[in-house]
Amino acid sequence: MEICRKHGIYATTYYEWKKKYNEGGESAFLPGYAKRERKEIKRLEKENERMKKLLAEKGLEVEMKTELFKKKMEHWKNAKR
Repeated sequence: MEICRKHGIYATTYYEWKKKYNEGGESAFLPGYAKRERKEIKRLEKENERMKKLLAEKGLEVEMKTELFKKKMEHWKNAKR
């Protein structure tokens, strides 16, 4: 913290910069980084929502096919008797 005092930088500023660097590397300090980061987060959230819907649809499809298979097996068992 001696270096911060020497250059007139508050400790809180130093820790904010450190956190920013750890999260985004050197590119985190480029102009427009926060805007790009927000855009990327929005894109990923949309993709995540789409994937959740697809997963739910596939789950329903599997459930329906399982029920249909059970009914057909029951029908075949009864037909053999």
